[in-house]
Amino acid sequence: ETRLCFENELTARIAQSLSRESLKAINSLQDTLWVNFTISEKAIITVNEVKTDSLIHLEFPKLQEKVAQKIDNITLKAPAYKRGIPVKTRFNLPIVIRTEE
Repeated sequence: ETRLCFENELTARIAQSLSRESLKAINSLQDTLWVNFTISEKAIITVNEVKTDSLIHLEFPKLQEKVAQKIDNITLKAPAYKRGIPVKTRFNLPIVIRTEE
């Protein structure tokens, strides 16, 4: 439950950050971008990989960099804990990209 809450909060933060960008698409598309990242025992986020398909990459060539940058800039208050001990946690977060013509 805590993990799902965190994923929803992080997705909302990323979506809010990206909505401030002036991203214009030539074609309408709906696809999913996958972000694989790690949160260290010291609550530091490291983006391992951002996966997109070729359509998203053609429409928004720098989107992967922007998403990674937005996530890297998020400050967390605390890491994940297991039995009271801070632990490293991996996430694979989907971000749906929808555009209109």
